[in-house]
Amino acid sequence: MKKVSSKPIQYVIDTHHHQDHAYGNSLFTRIGATTIAYAGAFEEMKRYEPENWRRVSKVRKDVAELNLPAPEPPRLLYTTSPYVISDSTRRVELRYFGWGHTRGDTFVYLPKERILCIGDAVPNGPHSDPKNAYMGNWANQVRAAQKLDAVYVLPGHGRH
Repeated sequence: MKKVSSKPIQYVIDTHHHQDHAYGNSLFTRIGATTIAYAGAFEEMKRYEPENWRRVSKVRKDVAELNLPAPEPPRLLYTTSPYVISDSTRRVELRYFGWGHTRGDTFVYLPKERILCIGDAVPNGPHSDPKNAYMGNWANQVRAAQKLDAVYVLPGHGRH
């Protein structure tokens, strides 16, 4: 991150509860960041943890080395969408469009820059895992996100 900005990391947003999106929370809170997620992501963590953590830490050295009994949940939960973080130069909107990929999907929208981070709602490549999905609403979730004035869309996975 220091190559990108000299500013400290203030916020880390969990786009959902899956391990590849939330298991690093403790690394960021240790340096003073606030982790944020939709309340549904926290509820899903409570539903599946610490069992998933124990299983993953047996095969992932980086997770085991954190030496924690479970993943650290997000420190700040939002329930009203959009949830806005702003300062004098930037506005960041955390948007919840219902249960799609997971019960806690957060879309991160920067309206001035017209950037939309979509987590795993629409991955770039074969990374979608529907085991926590609600297929009946997933398309509606994506259609709601399409109504934002985004020019740049950043998926949670894909080629670098």
